[in-house]
Amino acid sequence: AGVAAATVADRRRSPDSQHGWSVHAMTAVLLLVAAEAALMVMTVAPVLAGGEGARLAGTYHARALGAVALVVAAALVVTLGRARHHPPLTAWIAHAGFLLLLVGAFGSSFDRSEQRWLEVGEPATIAGADVRVMSLDISAGPTPLSSALIATIDVDGTLLRPALVTFPERGGTLHETALDAGPVRDVQVVLDSARDGGLALVTVRVKPMVTLVWLGATTMFVGAALGIIRRRLRLRRHRVVVEPVSEPAAR
Repeated sequence: AGVAAATVADRRRSPDSQHGWSVHAMTAVLLLVAAEAALMVMTVAPVLAGGEGARLAGTYHARALGAVALVVAAALVVTLGRARHHPPLTAWIAHAGFLLLLVGAFGSSFDRSEQRWLEVGEPATIAGADVRVMSLDISAGPTPLSSALIATIDVDGTLLRPALVTFPERGGTLHETALDAGPVRDVQVVLDSARDGGLALVTVRVKPMVTLVWLGATTMFVGAALGIIRRRLRLRRHRVVVEPVSEPAAR
């Protein structure tokens, strides 16, 4: 939103400024700010509601963001189609990146999550992924007194190693998650608990289209940066050098 606002402000000083196109960009910025405000309210609401341990699951935030992303994407397509002036290529690049980001945000909000107890060597399909716990091993943790229970898990042919790290000096246990980031979907695996006899409680979460979020954000940034450079160059070409006028001779 900050990059887009800076681009709009810079465009207003440009000799080839297109007011209509700037309005479209500012509309997108305002919709993004509205999305951020909605997520902030959802984050703070449980705290303000009181009650010990009150919280709101992340699924609600994802669903709200997905709905806003869909509305913003539709509004962006409509405004682009109704643009009176042909925008420069850099603007198309930036807005295409923004659209990719919105599609990724919308698609990734429909993730699947499932928790299940598995024995070592037992194959299972969890949240649409083929999962098999290969081994459970205990090793030293990151601090002198800590220890880690590491699970080697095969997820669709990729070995992931989530862990449970115990810190006696802190009196707590930390879940070290494992992530397989793919071009179509991201798979996150969490080792929640384990029992003697080779039993592991794992949570598998599959999020589609996450790559589009990163690709869209990068494309949007590149398009905005190229647009600023382009306008700077045009300003230099249109700059008029004015020579100072000499004062009239004294009488």
